[in-house]
Amino acid sequence: MTARRAMQSDDSSRGPNQARPIPTVPSLRCAAAASLAGLLLSACATSTPPADTAPDGAAGTSASSVADLPPAERLDATMLIGPTAARTLGYRIDWEADGVTVPGTALEWFRPSGDSVFTLDARNGIVRLRNDDGTRVWRSPVGGPIDRLYGGQRVTGDGEDRLYVLAEGDFFVVDVGNGVLIDRQPLDRVANTAPVRLGRYMIYGTRAGQIVWHQFAVGHPWRLNQTEGAIKATPLIVNDDVLVVSTSGSIMMMDGRTAERLWSKRLLAGIAAGPAAGEGPDGRGLVFVAGEDQYLWALDRGTGTTVWKTFFESPLLSSPVLIGDRLFVQVPSEGLVCFEAFPADSVDGVRLWTSPATGDVIGQRGDRILVWDDASQTLTTLDAKRGGVVDRVSLPHVNRIKTSAPVDGDLYASSKDGRVTRLVKP
Repeated sequence: MTARRAMQSDDSSRGPNQARPIPTVPSLRCAAAASLAGLLLSACATSTPPADTAPDGAAGTSASSVADLPPAERLDATMLIGPTAARTLGYRIDWEADGVTVPGTALEWFRPSGDSVFTLDARNGIVRLRNDDGTRVWRSPVGGPIDRLYGGQRVTGDGEDRLYVLAEGDFFVVDVGNGVLIDRQPLDRVANTAPVRLGRYMIYGTRAGQIVWHQFAVGHPWRLNQTEGAIKATPLIVNDDVLVVSTSGSIMMMDGRTAERLWSKRLLAGIAAGPAAGEGPDGRGLVFVAGEDQYLWALDRGTGTTVWKTFFESPLLSSPVLIGDRLFVQVPSEGLVCFEAFPADSVDGVRLWTSPATGDVIGQRGDRILVWDDASQTLTTLDAKRGGVVDRVSLPHVNRIKTSAPVDGDLYASSKDGRVTRLVKP
């Protein structure tokens, strides 16, 4: 049942795992009709807890004051992302699912994947939601409650649909259809990053600087390579190659098919965040690294030679983000800086604009850049051409937010109290 169809049926016919329906903006405008207003109020009362129960430290709103609000404002006060905020950001609410986690258990991460959204809670319970309407399909415990889970990769084909979840010492294999744990693959090397998939292999990094190729079909390691320092950032797949960075400042590109080193480079300080990579209009590929040496590096993808670099007054601690031909990096001493990623002739880089917006770039919606600041729980939209602030939207219930694609993707968000929402283009 889709969210839109669910709106047309009474709440009593909805199963316990069914995502609550989300009224559309036109329906809110028609809320003066008594029957529709009653439906809106009922959906609002059952879909999300009142704001004063939010565990994330947001300013609470008493139940009595929420009840006195008009329907549209009531939805804004109680939902993860309300209709007004969604409209301001250029989206509409598709669905919001509550009760995703066990009561009292925080939601740690989520991952959209095809027809599903997978979530992980603090007790290592994984939930599969249907992407089209937010209905919960199953919940399954993975590993023990104290195991650290780094992330998962979905593998489909040959009549199988499996989720490979990486813990420090094991790969847990879950049947996506029913949530049953069907295999546990012990690791020879303790994992320290989320896995990435390249063909027949899951690739991950370790604290000891090893990059491991794991044959997931048979459950055994295949090959590994070694760099200096711990690997904390998830390896990056660049075409058929694998790029890793380490806390000691090492950058290494490896052939994904053989695990052999293609080139490496050592910075004068560590690297705290993951790299980015892309290809310019002339076909030349570059990789981008933000270093604690206070430089933003653009390196030739094939050789590792420096194409351009820019020095800042403070160490760079956030990952560079590439969207089209624009490169974004958060600089502690300046703010968000936008560069031309593939300048025709520049050794220092071409700076396009600087914005005071803090936080991480999560994507682009139309001609606006979306910047999420976790500290203030604020999503800021910037003019993509000039960097000016268009809107600042406070989202006090949200603890994680991401887009499904760099440009014009769906917007997903979660809360610590176990809610997940999906926003789509109007």
